[in-house]
Amino acid sequence: MNRIVDAEGRPVPLGRELGRGGEGSVFALDGKQGLVAKIYHELPAGKKQEKLRLMAAGVDDRLRRYAAWPEATLHRESDRAVVGFIMQRIEQRAPIHMLYSPAQRRQMFPKVRFDFLLFVARNVAAAFDTLHDHGHVLGDVNQGNVLVGEDSQVVLIDCDSFQVRFGAALHRCEVGVAHFTPPELQRVNAFETTTRTSNHDGFGLALLIFHLLMGGRHPFSGVPQSERVGNALEADIRDFRYAYARDAMRRLLVPPPRAMPIDAMPLAIIGMFEAAFTESGVQRRPSAADWVSALDQFRSTLRTCARNPAHIDGGHRPTCLWCELETEQVYLFSERPGKPVWSASMPALAFDLRGMRRKLEQLPVPSLIQVPALPTLPAPVRADGWMPYIVSGLFVGLACVFVTMLILLNWQSVLFMLVSLIVGPTAVVIWWHHMVHLRDLRLQHLTTRINDCTIRLQQLVNRFNQQRGAEPFLAQRKQIDELLGQYEAHLRRVPGQLTPSQQAASDQALAKFLGRFALYDWKDARVGAVERVRLQRAGVWTAADITPQSLAAAELKRTESISALLDWRRDLEQKHLKNAPIMSVDGQADRRELHRVQVALEDRIQSGWQKLSTIKVNTKPLSKSDAAQLQVLVEQRAAAYQDYCREALS
Repeated sequence: MNRIVDAEGRPVPLGRELGRGGEGSVFALDGKQGLVAKIYHELPAGKKQEKLRLMAAGVDDRLRRYAAWPEATLHRESDRAVVGFIMQRIEQRAPIHMLYSPAQRRQMFPKVRFDFLLFVARNVAAAFDTLHDHGHVLGDVNQGNVLVGEDSQVVLIDCDSFQVRFGAALHRCEVGVAHFTPPELQRVNAFETTTRTSNHDGFGLALLIFHLLMGGRHPFSGVPQSERVGNALEADIRDFRYAYARDAMRRLLVPPPRAMPIDAMPLAIIGMFEAAFTESGVQRRPSAADWVSALDQFRSTLRTCARNPAHIDGGHRPTCLWCELETEQVYLFSERPGKPVWSASMPALAFDLRGMRRKLEQLPVPSLIQVPALPTLPAPVRADGWMPYIVSGLFVGLACVFVTMLILLNWQSVLFMLVSLIVGPTAVVIWWHHMVHLRDLRLQHLTTRINDCTIRLQQLVNRFNQQRGAEPFLAQRKQIDELLGQYEAHLRRVPGQLTPSQQAASDQALAKFLGRFALYDWKDARVGAVERVRLQRAGVWTAADITPQSLAAAELKRTESISALLDWRRDLEQKHLKNAPIMSVDGQADRRELHRVQVALEDRIQSGWQKLSTIKVNTKPLSKSDAAQLQVLVEQRAAAYQDYCREALS
């Protein structure tokens, strides 16, 4: 492998790999604190190499303050081709969407208030102003290339993709994110040949500021007033459907329910948003310097609520904005009463075991058709039980008569009497046995009829129960109940809980990791364009935004869409845990395997619950024709039973 050298040919020893992206990897630099090296996976094209040389030569302290700008180029020793660059190491910073998204803010920045957001918005504008003042354009404005720290300072990253100009040399930005692209560029197919301007950046800057100040909402996401509106965010941006405009009804898109009102901003800020997001902005949008000035003015009017010190808003309003929103159950700067904060230690579905069991028990259970029970068949009366004694008596009597006849009569009379006495009783015995046998045959036949009717009746009942969904419903309900028991038992196996500081660090690490995965980059056929628009309206922009609350707010209709989103988040959580295992307090027990089992149980419960819902929907009452078939068999069996009883007891 070729050694890495600097522009002077001096070796540059690389340390451990700190991160890897689609374009390149970032390495620590041995002996150079505060600096890192980005090495491309593939050798950059000649024009890109020249761009990096110019950027490294044009760096100054103002750029260093706001951007991870290339400080020096790195080369392949064999031919001195540019293979990467050195830049400042950015630590203790998070993507800006983790600040403006209310759900993620509670994890990453739990103590910040509105004044902090306003100050960050001002610093973002200052960063753009510095870039524009140098003649450069960010171009690919998006929520991932602006980082913010707890000190409110912001840093622009991925600077090697910016559009830069050095004299007559122009190097364009070749990429862009649709929902940060201004309307006039929405139909552009190739950014490689499109020259961006600071006015184009002005759209993305205004959008970032809107996100920060308006509760994470997107200005082009709202409630459609026409069927041809609201189906794709890019189309609404292209058609200037700014939902908070003065003429929003004419634009056929209005703010979503319970959103922050636009009058939360001073009139000057409202006017700047209007200019940035409507047709007039194509010619001139507020510049970054305009935003710095306006936001500094807004900061000077802030006041603290007398009832809640966490509530800080503009002094242009007669009452506290946040108190008003909380009466509508919108909590942006204080916790919703009784609602837990999203935590990495909670399962992705945030199962409420008691609530789920209660819901399971309260489900209306379809009644099973039962086969009517028959009384026990009576034991037959056995009259033939006396037959041996009768026959024995007859023969004893015959012997006595025979002896008497021998003494008193002649032998001819004795012979006649003897034959009569033998033939008569024998005929009686034979007839008696024949009648008993016939009755046994009739009882056996009736028993067969009863059993046959019972079997046919049970088969019919089983078929009807299966068709109606009652049997599958009860079986599925039992399976879910057993899974909930396994889940509850599993939770008791989890080792010692993390301390608050450990839990906070774990939650922040997970939220930061999930925040790197944007919804618009994730492709899944189960989540269509309409669902994506609904998610964006609910503030779901990354995997970190996928929570039970946000999915409920998005009002997704299809369970398969919800499953796809939850699966995506779980897969990413598993990926994160493989590289960053959650440890128990004593540092011994690795919880990765327990977490894997927990997620698997959640998947089975969720899948089972969806299956139960489907079965419940298909449950049907017994039809008249089915009831008639059952009634015929019941009556046939009852008739056979009555015949048996009469025969057996007679």
